[in-house]
Parts: sequence; C-alpha cells; structure tokens
Amino acid sequence: MLPKPNRLSEEYDFRRVIAKGRAFFIRECGIKILRNYKNQPTRIGIVVPKKITKTIVKRNKIKRQARHIFLKFLPFLAQGYDIVLLVRESFIDLEFEEKEKKIGYLLTKTKILARQ
Repeated sequence: MLPKPNRLSEEYDFRRVIAKGRAFFIRECGIKILRNYKNQPTRIGIVVPKKITKTIVKRNKIKRQARHIFLKFLPFLAQGYDIVLLVRESFIDLEFEEKEKKIGYLLTKTKILARQ
C-alpha cells in the first residue's frame, strides 16, 4: 500500500493529470505526468478501465501489483509530480517481473526516476 501522502485519490486530480499531463506510452501501458507543487510529495494513481476486464477482482489485482511496483520505485522518484498509470489490455498477460520492467522503463523515460 502506498503511503497516504503519495496517493492520488480525488477524481479532480485524475482528470487534471489526464487532461494536462505529459504522456509517455508503450504497448502495454502509459504514464501521464504533471508537475504539482514543489514541496509536495509525488502522488501516484492507477487507472484500469472496465474495457480491459469486466471483473472488479481482476482490476483490483492489477492495481495492487502496480502499487507494489511503484512502492519499490518511490524512494527514487523526484518530488513534486502527479503520476497516473494507464493500463492497457496487454499489461494483464505479463508476468510480475515484466510489469516491473515496463513501469521502470516508463519512469526512466519521463526522467523523474532519479537513481536506482
């Protein structure tokens, strides 16, 4: 579970990041990133559409896995950003290690992953 200050929870924040954020996509997933206030911690949100899988159990499993991956990267992320992970259908079929590599690649592509 992500610490409370690092969670993006309000619908307004999700909409703002998705509408105004810079986009970085690969085949399996994408990241939208938007600068928030400099002194604020980086907040992370995850979107798994119903179009991908109808059951809430599967969507929640994907979200739990993604949160766990972000928790590993959290100490290395630059402060002051809002991040939304947008999951695509091919993300479901990946093994956990592959999911970790894909998200890590996207974070380095955004240049907010400081060091590892």
